[in-house]
Amino acid sequence: EEAISTNDSGYEEVINNEGEITAHKVIVKAKAGDLFKKAVNQEGVIKANKIVENEDGGIEFVCDGDVVLAGRTESRGDIKVLSDKDITVSGDVISEKGDITLFADYDNDKRGSFYQLAGVIETGREGGIFIDASQEMELGKIVTEKGPIKIGEKRTPQDITGSPHYVHK
Repeated sequence: EEAISTNDSGYEEVINNEGEITAHKVIVKAKAGDLFKKAVNQEGVIKANKIVENEDGGIEFVCDGDVVLAGRTESRGDIKVLSDKDITVSGDVISEKGDITLFADYDNDKRGSFYQLAGVIETGREGGIFIDASQEMELGKIVTEKGPIKIGEKRTPQDITGSPHYVHK
């Protein structure tokens, strides 16, 4: 494989999903570098379902650029979004019984914000919600059944804004 050294296509993102992805486990890895504005633009639907007995599906994004979750991201298991830059959520992020981890500035260079502009971040059963960013953090509706909601556990955000609405069912 040869590395891409120019972006003559005019695309803003490495991966753009406007359709539907359904699988047992979904892993998305993207390197935006200096060539693209965003690593992932997820406007469609991603579902990770249980296929194997006693095993739950999971979704994982590992990216060096911005991640945009504008569509529905749904899993029976864990959902992890690890970005070296910003994470923007404007669609629903839902796990039936796993943890949801949304971690901006994963590389700890102090350049990563988290924006929940719309949608709900929700986990059921014992799952927890963990959101980290070193810069700005804008929060909205966050729901768990029994698990913890932890904000700024690994990185201390400079500012938390929005209309946070935390619900434990």
